Amino acid sequence: MRIRLFKVTGESMLPDLGPGSFVIVFGRRSLALRVGDVIVAEHPAYGRIVKRITAIQPDAALMLAGDNPAKSTSTQAMGAVPRSRVLGKVFWRIPSAGHAKDASARPVARQGNLTDG
Repeated sequence: MRIRLFKVTGESMLPDLGPGSFVIVFGRRSLALRVGDVIVAEHPAYGRIVKRITAIQPDAALMLAGDNPAKSTSTQAMGAVPRSRVLGKVFWRIPSAGHAKDASARPVARQGNLTDG
């Protein structure tokens, strides 16, 4: 199992994850994924992204969307993401300093674009 830290740079997963937030991700090939999970994936055109799974197609491709539709590109526009492109499932978030009311880390509920932390 691989654990990775990513920094959120976009606004597509507001209000829970904004620019400057960090996500901690579990990654392994056999990771069980479900609709509603928040994942980090490597998209061929958009790079590293963090999105919520909205559907899993029969061929295991994932349909994804951000929690902030006004600032998010969903897979309806960018295409489904193959499961092989998933880097991991978000299991913890660390809010940005600008979100003082969320000062402590807590289990993730939602997520944007990323950089390695």
